[in-house]
Amino acid sequence: MKFLIGVCGIGLGHAGRSVKLAEILTSHGHDVFFTSFGAAADFIKLNGYKVYEIPPYEWYTTGPEPNWSMSALNGAPIVHRIIKGYKKILKILKKEGQPDYIISDADFPTLLTIARHNLEGSFLTNTLRIGTLGKRLLEYGKTGRILRPNLKFLFNQKVDAFFLYLYNRTKKIYCLDFPYPYTLARHNKLAGFNGKLQYCGLIKGKDPQELPSKEEIMKKLELNPDLPTIYFGISGPNKNKLVNFFTKLYDGCKEKNIIITTGTPSSSSLLPYRNKAFRLFHWYPVREELIKIADVVVARAGLSTITEILTFGKKSLLIPELQPEQMENAHSLESRGLCATIHEKALNEEIFNTQLERVLENNQMIKRLKEYQKLCNQSDALSMITTDFN
Repeated sequence: MKFLIGVCGIGLGHAGRSVKLAEILTSHGHDVFFTSFGAAADFIKLNGYKVYEIPPYEWYTTGPEPNWSMSALNGAPIVHRIIKGYKKILKILKKEGQPDYIISDADFPTLLTIARHNLEGSFLTNTLRIGTLGKRLLEYGKTGRILRPNLKFLFNQKVDAFFLYLYNRTKKIYCLDFPYPYTLARHNKLAGFNGKLQYCGLIKGKDPQELPSKEEIMKKLELNPDLPTIYFGISGPNKNKLVNFFTKLYDGCKEKNIIITTGTPSSSSLLPYRNKAFRLFHWYPVREELIKIADVVVARAGLSTITEILTFGKKSLLIPELQPEQMENAHSLESRGLCATIHEKALNEEIFNTQLERVLENNQMIKRLKEYQKLCNQSDALSMITTDFN
């Protein structure tokens, strides 16, 4: 079979899991090509796959939720960019030929392609936020002020119905979350998907046992085994501010092993910056090694990061992007005692150091993490998804 995997290019999480999916599909003799944009497209190329770049799209954010007014009115409107992406995909399919199956990893241009042309395909996501778009358009945008109150409910219903229509035009909706009562995101406990929704658990990366020992990794990186190790995995569209903050805070640090990665695949050839126990990598090819040796992981709150934290049972301090999915992820884990969090707007040296010391001393967190580490070890989302094609 010939597969097209459309990958949302916001951050690297979607690309990381989609490449793992492609590896299994190609190992079974299937052909795979991609569409994506930004750093995600660079990452896919780095892994040796053919990827066609489509116009980028991104939700504007000015707080814990997207600002739909800005998204719609400032710069190139997001709907216009999604439609441009859809049209680009049609041109790509004329060149490549129609695939036997399309997998949309939270990517709306490929989802629209499936729906408009009645193609075989599935939707892969870790967040089912039906209703959010219409609600936020009404709260933030001019639309909410223009519409009469008795029309607002109808408007929100229409937006909900449109997204449900798109989702239900696919053959199956794979939700990367655990079934109740372990569901991480509260809005994933939803109905209305005509029996197509399947909870798959999380897509795991490398198993801790597959990696070199902690001692071997520490020796390779020339780190002091007697010091606590803090790994800062900072990536995503708004990473520079955090990278600069932590570099300034820890450059030349002697009391802790500090490792920072910036998640920049196109900079993979650059040598790491070193200063005493401080290491800064633009790209580290086996990120799981850094998680394995870490006493605490400091990171954003994308699903890939959360999956790694839970799989390795690592204590973490999360600083989510100011967007709904990551805010929800961070809140969900913190409410279960699985991590600590800091709101980015409240971040300063004193608050960070206080929270980091609390996490280092929090042994209860390890006990809670073991429960979810067991769930991760038992789940095999990739096998569940690819079984449908073999």
